[in-house]
Amino acid sequence: VPPEQSAMAGAVLDACEEGLHLPAPVPAPRAVKEEIYQRMIEVKACLEEQGYAVADPPSLETFTESWDTDPWNPYDSIPLSLNQDEWLQLQVVCPQR
Repeated sequence: VPPEQSAMAGAVLDACEEGLHLPAPVPAPRAVKEEIYQRMIEVKACLEEQGYAVADPPSLETFTESWDTDPWNPYDSIPLSLNQDEWLQLQVVCPQR
């Protein structure tokens, strides 16, 4: 979503979710968060091998505590200036999942 349309896109998503009457999300168990954290550390290393500077990860404790409000993702350090082909290639080399 282009930055200038982000607020509108968020409002539309919120309205759609509200209209669906979805149940409240179930918190992920700590073991799942720990597994995801380890995967994100691997992704960070991969991105650095590709020449990207990636912010240092939070501690495991901070990662699990901030999971629901501000989850750390090494891809957040990747410049927004990548073109679509570069982004897709990076996703193949360093998949997020």
